[in-house]
Amino acid sequence: MMKWNSEKDFDGTNYTAWKTRVRAVMEANDLWDIATLRERPPRSGSRHDEDKFWHRERKAKAFLLETLTDDLVVSVGAKRYAYQVLEYLEQTYEAKTWGKSSGNA
Repeated sequence: MMKWNSEKDFDGTNYTAWKTRVRAVMEANDLWDIATLRERPPRSGSRHDEDKFWHRERKAKAFLLETLTDDLVVSVGAKRYAYQVLEYLEQTYEAKTWGKSSGNA
């Protein structure tokens, strides 16, 4: 399993820094594309390819859960897939910039 510094667990604050760290580790372990739906289950019919994909999916979700505080793990516990966990966190915690001015007041 990938190493994660539990002192950096996401607790609902500083989402951008957390996501940057998580993305770097997941990219290094070839899991980011699964968590962002850039890679989807293979349709080749190859049992080996399907098994490999789903193994990586489980690793991606487990890693995401490992990077969260217990309260947030409970919040996303019912999510079945890594992309659902990441999507929930993005929708809930990513800074919204709609309606902000460009600084020209």
